[in-house]
Amino acid sequence: MFKFFILSVFFYIRTTVVLAAASYQLNNGDSQTITEHSVCRVVTNSSATGLALFIPTTTAGEWLSFYTTPPTGVTANSCCTSGTHTSSTAGSGTFTIPAMCSTATIKVWGAGGAGGSDIAGGGTAAPGGGGGYVTYTITTGAGNLTLNYILGAGGLANGTGGAGGTAGITENGGTSNTGAAASAGNGSLTGGAAGTAGGTSYSGGAGKDGGGGGGASTATYIGGGGGGASIVTWGGNTIIAGGGGGGGARSANGGTNGAGGSACATATTPFVQSMVGTDGASGKSGGGGGGGNCSGPVGFTANGAGNGTLATPNVIPGGYTACPNSGCGGAAGNGGAGGAGTAGRIEISYP
Repeated sequence: MFKFFILSVFFYIRTTVVLAAASYQLNNGDSQTITEHSVCRVVTNSSATGLALFIPTTTAGEWLSFYTTPPTGVTANSCCTSGTHTSSTAGSGTFTIPAMCSTATIKVWGAGGAGGSDIAGGGTAAPGGGGGYVTYTITTGAGNLTLNYILGAGGLANGTGGAGGTAGITENGGTSNTGAAASAGNGSLTGGAAGTAGGTSYSGGAGKDGGGGGGASTATYIGGGGGGASIVTWGGNTIIAGGGGGGGARSANGGTNGAGGSACATATTPFVQSMVGTDGASGKSGGGGGGGNCSGPVGFTANGAGNGTLATPNVIPGGYTACPNSGCGGAAGNGGAGGAGTAGRIEISYP
């Protein structure tokens, strides 16, 4: 009988320890940080009952049910300290989402295309297209997830396309060439079609991920360069916000010219085709470059930025600001070169 009694006590103690490791007890008026199943919450017991709180965490389902619908008078707040990382400088960067932040929302804008030159004066040249806007919410687990990004550079009024992309992925905007059609943007997915021009003028370049260049109006007067695409990568996933197309040039010989197409103007998933660059009319005026493509993981959303320009401010998608800030197309020329497009932008907010 004595041996059996000792064995029973030993069994009882072991059972109690296992239960304690699988649950928590929180006295009324107290708070405790609990991390279970890779999810951290700060639990506070302010229940009007005045009683201690039993918190089940044996399974991920029990823990999820508790912190998503805690009892009355009890809160279960994220351990993540909220914050936002932003950048609007063309080029590469990285950002690591802090530990304990289980989700993050990414917003990224492509660069704007440059406006076309207008040697005739009168402000009738074509503006550059705006960069695309893509947003996506990711699940990070326990945080500490590193995002790599390159923000596209705006197209230049001298016909040079803006740089964009990541190592091994070229997403530059197309350039405008004198005496030839403008070049297409770089990228893996087809974007907006090139605007055409008649007479001795030249067509714009097609958009891919980077915007196409604007067409030249003669062998002398060139269109705006396309904007570079902005790209974000993490864990085998990629987001692309396309660049805007460059505006076509207008010469002293008259004729209209084509505006650059905005990126990802058609908001559909999982991939978005960009808007077609406006055709240049017959005469000695260049066609607009096509806008760039936008893409991302299934579930992303995207919108085109339209032709918000430095000269005509428009609120662009994402709601953060209005032109002339990031992602805007360059203004049309007026008796000279057009305005440069502005660089892309990224915002990462958590939780």
